[in-house]
Amino acid sequence: MAKVIAIRQFKEVHHDGHVYKPGDPYPAYGFKAVAKRVSFLSEVHPKLGHVYLKEEEEQGTEKEEVTTKAEKKTETKTKSKNPADEE
Repeated sequence: MAKVIAIRQFKEVHHDGHVYKPGDPYPAYGFKAVAKRVSFLSEVHPKLGHVYLKEEEEQGTEKEEVTTKAEKKTETKTKSKNPADEE
């Protein structure tokens, strides 16, 4: 399971009332994360209208940006070789 952090303060009733604050890792030391609960807290709460958890972004996002730039260059080259564009 990816690293999950709290993005809004909440009291976790499944962890003996432990209070999570924004930036705190989930689950806290000594508790286990249940995938169904993480999923529930990662979506908009049906009654309260808030999201409480999110997956922490990893450092791999730089590679995605480089790939995106390379893809854009490829698209640009493909477009410029199209004879219909030159008219």
